[in-house]
Amino acid sequence: MRRFIRNMTALSALLMVLAGCAAVRSEPDLAKGDTWQPATVAVLPFEAVEAKEAGSGYAVGPLTGSLYTSGPIIPGAASALNSALESQIKASTNLQLIDSAIAADAWRDFSGRGVKVPGLADVAAVGRTLGVDAVFVGFVYRFEQRQGTAAAAENPAAATFNLMLVRSSDARIVFKGVFDERQQALSQNLLNLGQYMRHGLQWYTVEQLGRVGMEQVFETFPWPKESPSAATNQEQ
Repeated sequence: MRRFIRNMTALSALLMVLAGCAAVRSEPDLAKGDTWQPATVAVLPFEAVEAKEAGSGYAVGPLTGSLYTSGPIIPGAASALNSALESQIKASTNLQLIDSAIAADAWRDFSGRGVKVPGLADVAAVGRTLGVDAVFVGFVYRFEQRQGTAAAAENPAAATFNLMLVRSSDARIVFKGVFDERQQALSQNLLNLGQYMRHGLQWYTVEQLGRVGMEQVFETFPWPKESPSAATNQEQ
């Protein structure tokens, strides 16, 4: 019994890691019966969005008007999320991704034409210009670095971002996801034990948290990469 208690105590200490990414929402946004499927996509650069009013604690999504938790955004946040997104696309989908620099140049060229507040139609127009089926566009509202180390954090990292896949032909959002979380000790939230076991039992930097969040957003992506076994079964 004493050994059991000692083991449980050690395990509890080990599992004081960040978890609790319950504020993750991702879903397809296609009507039932819509069999459309993208083959080529572009990724527009993530954009940072500040709080609507200083101290309000929330920001407004530029394309949808939805409210999101706001907070500090460290330099390089957009670049970190773009890198996480491109890595996730390559790892979990069969989508053909055009060069990010070409997509960024096309978006800057379009935005430079006096478009003060780009809308979904503008995103779709860039997609048609690039000749892709759909365009990923995302915004970051909070990207707060942890205070402390991987072993002990006085203030855990926090991230809030949303992501949309916009169809080029009609500007329809065909997939959307939101990640909004300040990390917690695993003892406070056991719901995502499996996810965090894959990424390591530690307090994450906000860049690591962004990658974890991007992976979770893609868990319900409607066009995942087929496993070799699934492809083999279809051929038989």
